[in-house]
Amino acid sequence: MNSKQNGNIYGFNAASALKAYGSFAKGTPNSTLAVLSAQNLSDAATTALANSAKRLGFGTDILWITITADGEGALGATDLRKLLIGCDPVALVVTSVESGHLLEEAFATPCMPDAVNQVFGRTTVAFTSFEAMLSRADEKQKAWSLLKKLTH
Repeated sequence: MNSKQNGNIYGFNAASALKAYGSFAKGTPNSTLAVLSAQNLSDAATTALANSAKRLGFGTDILWITITADGEGALGATDLRKLLIGCDPVALVVTSVESGHLLEEAFATPCMPDAVNQVFGRTTVAFTSFEAMLSRADEKQKAWSLLKKLTH
């Protein structure tokens, strides 16, 4: 096992998972926060989550997972489980009900929207629709309140 590429032995599994699921996941073996979405997020949502991650101490190295990929179909529950176990993020953000359902199926664990959950031992913040929450100031505050509950 060659771990020199990323500085830790766990990085080998993460690099392998990222290679296997590269159509659905963007990040590095050092990503500590994973963001799961049904489709590609808008620039506004991506920026908001990236800024939040930085403010919360996760840095800028985020694992972005999209359930659907152009020309590749959709990521299934088994593949999502393999990807997340391989990458081993510290915490998760689920941006929609659809992506929350897939996470529930992958780990046979409830993931309630607009709440803080525990999924495969990770603090997980799930939203009904993170994108929709960005359109109103009061909803942005609710989203930020939930995001602040992520542990790192």
